Amino acid sequence: MTIKELAYSAQQHVQASTGASFKRAHIYELLAASFGFNSHAAFGVNSVLTELRPNDRQVVPQGTLINRRCIELGYRPETATLATSALESFLTERQIGAASISTLISRLRGESPNQDDEPEYDEDELFDPADEAFGPILLDGLDAATSKGNALAHYALALIYAPDDEHDPDAGSSYWYEQGQQGRVLTGVEKEWAEAHASRLAHAEKYAHHLKEAGRLGHQDALLDLAERFDDPSFFEQPGHDVDADPAAVAAIAERMGRPADARHWLTRAAESGDTDAMLQLIEE
Repeated sequence: MTIKELAYSAQQHVQASTGASFKRAHIYELLAASFGFNSHAAFGVNSVLTELRPNDRQVVPQGTLINRRCIELGYRPETATLATSALESFLTERQIGAASISTLISRLRGESPNQDDEPEYDEDELFDPADEAFGPILLDGLDAATSKGNALAHYALALIYAPDDEHDPDAGSSYWYEQGQQGRVLTGVEKEWAEAHASRLAHAEKYAHHLKEAGRLGHQDALLDLAERFDDPSFFEQPGHDVDADPAAVAAIAERMGRPADARHWLTRAAESGDTDAMLQLIEE
């Protein structure tokens, strides 16, 4: 299900429950209010809708905010009351929640998220990096956010589609993929291998695209990842660096890219933070 399909279903449910006509744009506003936001625009800065799994903690829609937003949008108080009840039941039955994109990124990077990014409910189980089954609503929400130039959404998608460095695909997969591309009819295991390889190629393309877009939009971690993965010098060419990364690791990237001045700069930062190996390396130079 896409975000548009979800909004359409919510619109139909609310209208059937209230007997009133609701604009689709207003449904988006009420969905945002359900999760504590004053507007859909504010919601979209760092949040997306997502489907909760059976074991996830249930999210309680914020009825007071839904009701208030309904009245702000020009609906009568009695209609607002009915719409609030209808939307609350709709979201509960469909098990729809909201997720912070920053929290998703932290989970995917294996970090502890910033407490300021934590919602009132527990997202820990929503974003298990070992679980590749990201729901279609969440992915569609991230795609929609990227279309509006959201760097966070681009970076989140890059991390979702990032290649698994520990995964060593069977060499036969690429062979059978190439055979299929040349017109050979594949069946059984050969077809499965070819399809798996095609999926990896598609994910790799999406990974590179979203990482580059996030970097172009100024996301610092994305720029550093571009340097590490693609030897893109943009990270080192910018005047300032607002990134929470191991300075020694950044120095190693700069050294590999043939940027001795940058390597020394980051080694110095590592030494200043107490890294004894960095101190010794600077002394030996």
